[in-house]
Amino acid sequence: MPPKVCIVITTKNRLELLKRALRSAINQTYPSIEVIIVDDGSSDETPYYLKQLEREGKLVAVINQKSLGACKSRNHATKISNAKLITYLDDDDFFTADRIEKLVTAYNETYSFVCDSHGIYSKGKIRIYSSPSKLITLQDIKIQNYSGIQVFTEREKIIKIGGFDESLDAWQDYDLKLRLIETFGPGFRLEGCSYIVDQESELTRISTSSKAYQGYLQFMKKHHNSLSYYEANCQSINDLYNRKVKIGIIKVIQHTKSISNLKRLASLYLLSRFPNFYNKTVSLLVKVHERQYKH
Repeated sequence: MPPKVCIVITTKNRLELLKRALRSAINQTYPSIEVIIVDDGSSDETPYYLKQLEREGKLVAVINQKSLGACKSRNHATKISNAKLITYLDDDDFFTADRIEKLVTAYNETYSFVCDSHGIYSKGKIRIYSSPSKLITLQDIKIQNYSGIQVFTEREKIIKIGGFDESLDAWQDYDLKLRLIETFGPGFRLEGCSYIVDQESELTRISTSSKAYQGYLQFMKKHHNSLSYYEANCQSINDLYNRKVKIGIIKVIQHTKSISNLKRLASLYLLSRFPNFYNKTVSLLVKVHERQYKH
C-alpha cells in the first residue's frame, strides 16, 4: 500500500480560486490522497461548498467560525490528519497533476523534506522556473530560501518541531524550513517544477504587505543568535527582495558582501527601478530556459 499523503489548504473568501486549487489536489496521479481544507472564517459561500464536498467524501472540511490565521489553521489540520506524509497548498495556487507522485518517489526519510521549484501563472499562461537539484544544508537555508514554495515531509516531523510558528506575522514558511533542517538534517530540492503560483493574486499576498517587514523583524529576533554577521546581512537582503523595496546604488554597495549578494541586489535594483526592462529580460531568459528544458 502506498503511504497516504495529506494536502492541507487554508482558505478565506476566495471560493473560485479555491475550486481551482482543490481540483489540482483531487486530480493527482498519486492514488492515496487525503485533502483537508480549513475555512478560516469566510463570509461567502465557501463553508457550504466545503460541507457539501465533505458529505460526498471528497475531503475533510474544518470550518473556523472566526479567523484564526493560516498558521493555526495549518497546525490544526496537521494534527487531525491520519496520513504519513504531508504538504501544503495556498488557495490561490495549484499543483501540476504529477506533483505528489514525484515528491513521494523522491522522498527519503533521511531528508528533512523534499521540494521542487515553482512556476508562475499569469494571463492564462504558465512560465516554468526550474532550478537544478540541490541538497539544502543548514548553511544554505540561513542564507537564502532555496526550497521553493511548500515542503513535502512526514507529518510527524512537522508536529515534532511544533508546526508553523503562530506568533510570526510573516516568514512562517521560511522559519518552518529552517527548523526542519536544524532538527532533521538537509532538505532536498528536485529538478523541475510542480507548484504553480498565481501571479495576479500574489499582488495581495503578505510578502508585499506591511506585515512582511514585521515578520522579518520577528524572524531575526527569534534566530539572531544562530546567524553569523554574513547570514544576517543575507536575511536583510531577503527582506528587501520579498518586499520589492526600491533601492539605489548606495544600498547595493552597503549590502554587498559576496557575488551571490551582488546578483540578488542587482536584480532587485533593476526590478524596482526599471520593472518593464526587468520583466522583459526575465521573460526572455525563461523562454530560453524552457527550450533547453524541453531538449
